[in-house]
Amino acid sequence: MSSVLRASIARQALLLLVASAALAFPNEPRGFGEARFGMSQAEVKKIFPAMTSVGSGPAAGLPLAFFDLRDQSVLGLGPCALQLRFARDQLYEITFDCGRDEKVIRVLREHYGPPVQETPHGTFWIGQKGGITLNPRARTFAFVDMALNRKVNAALLATAIKNQQAEGGSPPP
Repeated sequence: MSSVLRASIARQALLLLVASAALAFPNEPRGFGEARFGMSQAEVKKIFPAMTSVGSGPAAGLPLAFFDLRDQSVLGLGPCALQLRFARDQLYEITFDCGRDEKVIRVLREHYGPPVQETPHGTFWIGQKGGITLNPRARTFAFVDMALNRKVNAALLATAIKNQQAEGGSPPP
């Protein structure tokens, strides 16, 4: 299993744990710039023609595609490297690496208010439709479509459990 897939499963498992505490928060993300969650790759490519494919293929029975977009600005942070993630040709997650500076955490708190949950592994703002995950160690974050993200990560988690059982392991408690 790739490191990207493992990291995504771990982050999303934590997100699923706190999803029941979903509350609206100020300025819930609906995408990035003019790109909205649920848009197709072609629609987003028209908005960001500089995005470049960095991988695609099936995972957990889902066609996934990943695109990089460099030198962007978000919330006054920048330059940021983004990865736009699609499942079944729908934008469901955008990850941001804006320099891994302490400022990232401060700006997210100032703009979105207090997080719903903080753990040693992640900080989460969970809204009705959009959410934010922050890796406090790496100071990277992601905007996610809550509904699409749940579907993708439920499929990834189910596949990981199935693969673990097939290898003779037992599922997590």
